[in-house]
This record gives sequence, C-alpha cells and structure tokens, in this order.
Amino acid sequence: GDQEDQKLKGEAECEKVFKGLDLASKGESNREGLWGLKTLTGETTDIPLSGIERYEAIAVNIVKFVSIWGVLYLFIISLGLMGNAFKIISGRSSGRTLRNSSLLSNPVSGLTIGILATVLMQSSSTTTSIVISMAASNLITVEDSAYLVMGA
Repeated sequence: GDQEDQKLKGEAECEKVFKGLDLASKGESNREGLWGLKTLTGETTDIPLSGIERYEAIAVNIVKFVSIWGVLYLFIISLGLMGNAFKIISGRSSGRTLRNSSLLSNPVSGLTIGILATVLMQSSSTTTSIVISMAASNLITVEDSAYLVMGA
C-alpha cells in the first residue's frame, strides 16, 4: 500500500527531473525563478524577415533614432529659452529680491523649497532645470541654488 504509493511518487519525481533535463538540453526550461516566473534558457531563433518587412523594420528603427535625438534637441533648446525668459521676465527688482532673500540663503529652507517645488511639479529634473536656469540668469546665487537642487 504505502510503499507502492511512495515508489510511484518517486518514479513521478524522477520522470519530472528527467523531463526537465531533456527540455534544458533543447534550450528550454520550465524552472521557476525567484518570484515564481518561468525562465527560459538557451538561444532563441528569430524568424527571418522578407525583403519588405526588413525595409519596414529598418525604417521604423531610423524613425525612432531620429525622434529620440529630435526630442533631446528640443529639450536642450527649451532650457535655453527658459533661461532667456527668466532674464526677460525677472527684471532687476525681482532678481534683487530673490538674491537678497534670507529664505533662500538658509540651507534648510532652501532644501525645503526644493522638495516642495519637486512635489508640486512631480518632476525633479524640471525643478533642477528651472533652478539652474535661474542661477544662470543671476536671479539667485549659485550657493543658494545648490540647496534648492539638493531638495529636488
């Protein structure tokens, strides 16, 4: 009774092990990873593309490459425009007000303002870009901008 059941269980386990070894030798695996996801091992073969499909794939990759560089270029141009806009809009009085502000010269309040600006805009890179543009246009000092960037 019990011995036969254990023997059948043992044979079933051996069969699973050998079946797994057979799959692994073919480049496949049914092992489960750390989080219970099945992992595949070995090389995969790509289906060869026909002439038109190959040209379409090349065209799509070229469009993606040009688009990425175009968006990066527009981002850099927009940072320059933002710096110029701060120079134009700020004027001398607001620049003096920000430069002489005790609120920004205090490291803890500068850090807090940087954190709040990041939370409001939901983007640390946008906050950092704005602070750097403000420092470049001499609205705030570089020392004060360091605390704001640390908060971002």
